[in-house]
Amino acid sequence: MRRTFCFTTLAMLVAGISANAPMASAQQRGQIQICHIPPGNTVNARTIMVDVHAVPAHLAHGDFVGACDPLL
Repeated sequence: MRRTFCFTTLAMLVAGISANAPMASAQQRGQIQICHIPPGNTVNARTIMVDVHAVPAHLAHGDFVGACDPLL
């Protein structure tokens, strides 16, 4: 009885991990949240997730790390 319980619990745990694997956190996928302000269109600022390698290019044209102010 105890083995069946342990096996069933382990199977459910593994199934849960497998089901959630594609939903890894943004940080685990190497992404950073930034406030993207399109050049020449500051009223269209929005929070987006970008690859860590794209952050310097975004910062260079005025974006910033973190969520946009909802009042922008």
